[in-house]
Amino acid sequence: MPLESSRFAFYVDPESGRLQVNAAFVSERERARQREARRQAELHERMRLSGNVQAHKIGGAWYAVDLQPLPVPAAQRRGGAVPVIDAVLGRAVDASDRFELLRLYGKRGIYGARKRELSYREQREPGLAERA
Repeated sequence: MPLESSRFAFYVDPESGRLQVNAAFVSERERARQREARRQAELHERMRLSGNVQAHKIGGAWYAVDLQPLPVPAAQRRGGAVPVIDAVLGRAVDASDRFELLRLYGKRGIYGARKRELSYREQREPGLAERA
């Protein structure tokens, strides 16, 4: 097994028979930090606006997505269930999609209510437009 993919901090050197420190070892805590850093970098790359509006790159085009809080689940309120359509996913979402929505928007309890494509001028302002 290559040392880079090993889960152990030490290994026995096959030539000398001595216990050695695996220099390529990364602890689980450090792996979690690296995963979170990659997730944050990916979110930052995808979302550049702030407040209740985020910019999302969908299929090569940038969209301004208006965010709204998810309504209270139907079981906790009176009346029938109100379907909520997420603009980015393009389908109905509810509280059971909370982890996917958290991954997509980086915040809990929100969904994309509306989206509109950003013009080139709007893309240049926050630095979203790719330079030629």
